[in-house]
Amino acid sequence: MNNDIKDLTSSARRRAAIKKKPAIGLKTHKQVWVFVEQRRGQVHPVSWEVMGVGREFADKLQADLAAVVIGQEGDVTSNTALDSFCYGANLAYVVADNMLSVYRTESYNSALTDLVNVYKPEILLLGATRLGRALAGSLATTLLTALPTDCTYLDVDVDGSLATTHPSFGGSMLCTIYNLKCRPQIATVRPHAMPIPKPLERGAARIIIHPLDRVEPIL
Repeated sequence: MNNDIKDLTSSARRRAAIKKKPAIGLKTHKQVWVFVEQRRGQVHPVSWEVMGVGREFADKLQADLAAVVIGQEGDVTSNTALDSFCYGANLAYVVADNMLSVYRTESYNSALTDLVNVYKPEILLLGATRLGRALAGSLATTLLTALPTDCTYLDVDVDGSLATTHPSFGGSMLCTIYNLKCRPQIATVRPHAMPIPKPLERGAARIIIHPLDRVEPIL
């Protein structure tokens, strides 16, 4: 047996051992979430790309696929949430406040952290855009969870463990990370790594409106 095979076998055994002792509270986390990045009603295409893989994971885990939409009050944000149902979501969480009309990491992180703490997703995926990277990094730091970034391939075990693959060492090799302990499992996905699913006719829309638990500081 060569060294590469030994390393893979050893890694698989370690993962199996960890799975026998799941972290406390893991079973309380359900649902697959996709953060839908939008500005003035224009959705970044990577959000719909990620929605496609999110739908696959939700079907595999027999869980809801939820879109997370954060933005200003009014039709712009509401219509973005409705559009998510055409790309596979069967639930949407919306935080709408005029304070969120312009992206600020602090306020968006506050809104998303509160959503996570209340509704407890198992997986949360974001596009690896400038906004998505900033928000994901801030969120992972706040929640003390892992954050694989710029992923080009993702998969999920039937027990909900997320496997993320991304280029390393300047793209000369690929690294796959398994998340066995942290919840929620957060990852950013590189644009154009996955196809945009074909839009479907919009079905029943389940939308949960969540308030922004934050006050704009007076300067």
